[in-house]
Amino acid sequence: MKAPQRSTEEAWRRQAMALIERQKTLVLATSDQNHPWAAPVYYVHINPDFYFFSNPRSKHIAQALANKANSAALFSDAEQWQQIEGIQMSGRIKTVRKKIERLKVTAHYLKKFPTARSLLTDKENREISFGASVSLYTFRPERVYYMNNRMGLGARMELTL
Repeated sequence: MKAPQRSTEEAWRRQAMALIERQKTLVLATSDQNHPWAAPVYYVHINPDFYFFSNPRSKHIAQALANKANSAALFSDAEQWQQIEGIQMSGRIKTVRKKIERLKVTAHYLKKFPTARSLLTDKENREISFGASVSLYTFRPERVYYMNNRMGLGARMELTL
């Protein structure tokens, strides 16, 4: 009896991973002292983390770093409610400080978003730079739910990515 459940979970996990690979935008949800905020960011997924660049002075970064509990969602566009498919997550946002990790992630990021090069390039020497206007962050999910209305309204399953 365990095998069908495991195969179902694996099928849902494959669908969730396909959604992660197809999509580009992650919506971060943060709050501080009962002031919620949502911010869309471009991301690259390098399991288990979702990496994104943002302004270190932005409201969502200030809130995320002050309050350790954050959430994120990604979803596909849908014309009908039966087509709604998405991922809901809770986790933590942290600044990426290790240089080797920043370089590795930046290469993946620029491959997925080549137009972001101008955002990450030092104007004087035309090299990739992590200046005051942009920093690299990671959202590491602690709980992940994949939902797919093709399986029924509100059908969802907790997954490990």
